[in-house]
Amino acid sequence: MAIFLPNIKPISHDFRKTPSTTYTVKFTDCDPYGHLNNARYLDYCLNAREDQLEKFYGINIFEASKKSHFGWVVYGHQIIYISPAIYREEVRIQSRIIEAHPKALIVEFIMYNHHSHAPKCLLWTTLSTTIWLLAKAHPSPTSGKNSSKKPFFPSIPVALKSV
Repeated sequence: MAIFLPNIKPISHDFRKTPSTTYTVKFTDCDPYGHLNNARYLDYCLNAREDQLEKFYGINIFEASKKSHFGWVVYGHQIIYISPAIYREEVRIQSRIIEAHPKALIVEFIMYNHHSHAPKCLLWTTLSTTIWLLAKAHPSPTSGKNSSKKPFFPSIPVALKSV
């Protein structure tokens, strides 16, 4: 499967591979019961994909995006928590592209125990394509004339002091 990016050569890697990497669950990523925090499952999976792109395909996603002015941003996640990953447990995360469209990719992640026998979670992440040259920064609600007197959240009273 080749993925075509605007103004650069097609990526001819075989993205049908299912690479996997191993991580150890860290203390700071756990709740008081020693279970991996739900939000950290997303971080572990996305970090695994970034590592796998570089290790298995030779793609540094940030450098490739800077050069091509094209990249992907997370559009949404669907996750199923199957069994908890616990503090100091070694987990294996595999990822693969399950759908590729001109404007989106869907990447599947499965987190297993170290021996890949018991699944911990199943995650589908939809990535939307972006062209960096067309992206525009949105002005901050506090920018402009008299910005020091406008609270960021107007419904919350804020006492502003001059420094």
